[in-house]
Amino acid sequence: MKHDIRVAVVGAGYWGAHLLRVFQATEGFALTHVCDMRPEALHDAQVRYPHVVVESALSAVLRDPTIDAVVVATPPAAHVTIAEAALNAGKHVWVEKPLALTYTEGQRLVALAHAQRRALFVDETFLYDPLVEQLRVWLAAGAIGKPQHVTLERTGMGRIRRDSNVWWNSAPHDVSILHYVLNARVRAIAVFGYAFVQPGIADVVWASLQMEERLMAHIHLHWLFPEKKAPLTIVGERGMLRYEGRFEQRRLTRYGYRLGEVAPEIRRAANVIPIEQYQVEEEVYGDPVEPLTRASLAFREMIHSGDPAPSSGEQSLRTLAVLEAGAQSLAQGGMWIEVSAIVDRGRG
Repeated sequence: MKHDIRVAVVGAGYWGAHLLRVFQATEGFALTHVCDMRPEALHDAQVRYPHVVVESALSAVLRDPTIDAVVVATPPAAHVTIAEAALNAGKHVWVEKPLALTYTEGQRLVALAHAQRRALFVDETFLYDPLVEQLRVWLAAGAIGKPQHVTLERTGMGRIRRDSNVWWNSAPHDVSILHYVLNARVRAIAVFGYAFVQPGIADVVWASLQMEERLMAHIHLHWLFPEKKAPLTIVGERGMLRYEGRFEQRRLTRYGYRLGEVAPEIRRAANVIPIEQYQVEEEVYGDPVEPLTRASLAFREMIHSGDPAPSSGEQSLRTLAVLEAGAQSLAQGGMWIEVSAIVDRGRG
């Protein structure tokens, strides 16, 4: 009989609090430890979960042989250091996105997890939404014909971070979804951004991505925006798919459309192409189970079986390459950056 996986959560901030709740409630896990340098965060965690052991030092968690897995929910700059130490201590590791801040660092973590025979899981939460899986199925079945262009947005009012910009904080979700549903690589990326709220920390970006199969994608991320939304729209040859990822709004819609023909005798005079048909053909709403819970179940399965999850460290490397290329472009004022250059440098 399999014993519960004993989990320590490192970082009890905004997202760490969600992870504490999920790992406490998910069958097959036993939440045993919380680690944070801030006394107030540890106090809040122990009030909510009186049975857990609270620690201010990561070393105490890593030395404990009863802990099976470490969940890293710290600012991005600390991900690699903590994940590497946990893997070296023989722990399975869950890392909040992004896996790392460079492709080379991510590769190092993946190689270490393989050498240690431990699971390395990246919290790309939306890959575990059944609506995203349905979107992937529809695309594979040719429901809208060949995809032509993709638009992703992630906006809201608040949660303005001081430890990372909006690109590193929000783009991992959109790039990972893009890879997962289309199974096409990003060739090059150009990212423009502005820092309106804090000097040097972009709070709004627009990214253009050139992908395989002549596919274009565009991403808009904004921390100071009146509407909270996270839509993905894919326009194909004969239909469109739209996924809304915000939990309280989750739904997937499939549209059909048909363009009309302009008769040869009036082609010179006509200045529009008629749309003969446009309608909602199918709509699916999200169920009450949050994707984060399903992500924890995928982590559990990865630990038990050894089989990679959709957001395993190795799978997440291609997202990390795009993120690093995008960060370089952002720093260079929107210059086009080849993603392959990031990958080749990492291999070299």
